[in-house]
Amino acid sequence: MQPISETSPEGDTPVLEPHKSARILAEFPDLFPVTVFLWVLSVATIGTIVGLFCTEFFAGYTSLLRNLISN
Repeated sequence: MQPISETSPEGDTPVLEPHKSARILAEFPDLFPVTVFLWVLSVATIGTIVGLFCTEFFAGYTSLLRNLISN
């Protein structure tokens, strides 16, 4: 049985290129927690903005309905 080689028969070219994100994580391993933190922060910020917008929108809508019903 032939041993499994990591290079192609032509020479130095690897058969499989490593995944790009794995290479980036290998070069910058400390960036992963920062990336996760920034992602969570951005999701929370967007959620807060959308929540405040919806609260103000529905408060105005409720006020309008109350005025229409009372008149």
